[in-house]
Amino acid sequence: MIKKKFLTIFLVLIAVIIGYLWFGYANIYNRIRSGGLKTVDTQYMYIINSENSQKIKYAALGDSLTAGVGADNYEESYPYLLSENLASDKEVILKDFSLLGARTEDLISKNLLKLAIEEKPDIVTVLIGVNDVRENISEKEFKNNYEYIVSELVKNDKSKIYLINIPFIGSNTLYLPPYNAYFKNKTVKFNEIIKNIAQEHSIKYIDIATPTEKMFERDGTHYAVDSFHPSKIGYKILSQIIYENIN
Repeated sequence: MIKKKFLTIFLVLIAVIIGYLWFGYANIYNRIRSGGLKTVDTQYMYIINSENSQKIKYAALGDSLTAGVGADNYEESYPYLLSENLASDKEVILKDFSLLGARTEDLISKNLLKLAIEEKPDIVTVLIGVNDVRENISEKEFKNNYEYIVSELVKNDKSKIYLINIPFIGSNTLYLPPYNAYFKNKTVKFNEIIKNIAQEHSIKYIDIATPTEKMFERDGTHYAVDSFHPSKIGYKILSQIIYENIN
């Protein structure tokens, strides 16, 4: 009788734990979907400070964070804001190679990497990996994909390449325990991979994760309504960090 009681309690606890884990994971995607964020009006090319005779071409590779999802328009995205800073004394031709939901594999298979390389840009920023983290891509696959991306980019010695690490994106109301700890740990490991690849190729590694970690842990005006994508305020902060590291 006692064994049966303990077994019943044990099974109930297991059911509760499974239910909580399912709810916690579903909560992430439900919150993001319920935010109703739409793709901003992203064009293929933007020209900033066109009156200047000195020109540089900038290619931005990435996912929805590069596309500026969460902002009201692309002019509030970090690539555009960065381009405005770079255009203080020159014309900047910004070419956007972003794809919503993109993983490292998608930059390769969807030809975004190939198209960016064909432009022979002077500056390239790569911010990719958030979706690799959320979709549980293995460290090995992530490393192989990222290494391939970089090895192809460096073939054009004209390009100045900047590898931007993965921010700890997603507030504590979006990532419930234990997912907050799990995704944070995975992000740390992936960022170490990015940093090592940057060092191997003597490429600038830009850390946006550390200075924004505490901010992105909680909800606030730096987030869009889904508590995952940055708002125009969040993107402005990211662009300033990136510009300071480039300049």
